[in-house]
Amino acid sequence: MYLENYSITVYYNKMKRLCDELDDLSEVPVCACATSCKAIKKSMALAKRQSLVHFLMNLNENYEGIRGEILLLDPLPNVNKAYSMIQRVETQINVTGIS
Repeated sequence: MYLENYSITVYYNKMKRLCDELDDLSEVPVCACATSCKAIKKSMALAKRQSLVHFLMNLNENYEGIRGEILLLDPLPNVNKAYSMIQRVETQINVTGIS
């Protein structure tokens, strides 16, 4: 799924729906000890980072600048925050006609 055919809002909603469906199908293990809880938290953080990267990498070239800015943030934002940042850029592009 690429942004080329969708507005950022439609693209984000489609991707979020797919991620939510995947989350529903995934079983989160129960923490048996502190070590397993840390491992689960790391695994969940990795999955969230992967979702962010997937979301960003499928944006078209109009969003190359903001994509780079987001990837430089420390810590990386969640997908919702990245979407909000990109949505502001899309609004600016639509209002000014400048990418």
